[in-house]
Amino acid sequence: MKDKRGQGLSTNAIILIVLGVVVLAVMVIGFTLGWDKIAPWISTSNVDTIVTQCNVACSTNSVDSFCNLERDLKGASIPDGKYTCNDLIGKGIGVDSCSISCTPAIDEQKTYVWVEKIGDCDEANERQVSASLCDSSIKGEQDTICCEISNS
Repeated sequence: MKDKRGQGLSTNAIILIVLGVVVLAVMVIGFTLGWDKIAPWISTSNVDTIVTQCNVACSTNSVDSFCNLERDLKGASIPDGKYTCNDLIGKGIGVDSCSISCTPAIDEQKTYVWVEKIGDCDEANERQVSASLCDSSIKGEQDTICCEISNS
């Protein structure tokens, strides 16, 4: 019984196990932290998808989807950020003009202002709303958001 040995692992098996553990670790980190942190060189442009969504919303006459739904635009010739389809008309990325009227019914009891960060909207009687409600001619930095402030 002293001379018997157990079967050892081959070198190929050890290499495959190590590679499997590395691949599993990268996948776990990628799915938990986000792939943009793991592989920033991977293009995350979603311009074509958003242009298609906007053109479909226009052709199906979906007012809410075209005027109010904000989409997170990345990789375009304009700054990355949240835009409605109406905001993207004439920006040179391919969103065609549409017959849908996005003129909002502005509530006289509320004021719409640009603020620098979402936390600024969290105060009493304030909430973040679609950028189309704020006056685009007085918009400040590119990272500002539109807030609704109750006047009552």
